[in-house]
Amino acid sequence: MFYADRIQRKYLIVGGALVVIASGLAFGQMRSPAALIALGVLISLAGQTISVSYHAYQTELFPTAVRCRASGIVYSASRAGAMMSGFTIASLLKDFGVPGVFIGITVCMLLVALAIGLFGPKTNGLRLEELNH
Repeated sequence: MFYADRIQRKYLIVGGALVVIASGLAFGQMRSPAALIALGVLISLAGQTISVSYHAYQTELFPTAVRCRASGIVYSASRAGAMMSGFTIASLLKDFGVPGVFIGITVCMLLVALAIGLFGPKTNGLRLEELNH
């Protein structure tokens, strides 16, 4: 078993969101190329951690009978949201500049962290039947 499988996926998602927030806000303040690169790498790694953990986590939340259909619907909705995020970021950039983009991303990541952290069930080490009751 991989080390990451020992950590609750919900905490990987929350931790990734918090790293995106901290790194993104710091990124907006940096002028040093080395700091910008380091923070950019952190943002990218945290975003990938969120993505990988989220896709594994979402399949664990649905009963076997509807897992494929439910996961497909959730995945499709996430792709539609990802498609719209470019337009949202462009709008924030046009209306509020770079700080507005960072604030917008911070708000979205806070929503992710709060929603998953407060309402997401723990899934590691539980049988599917235990999860769905």
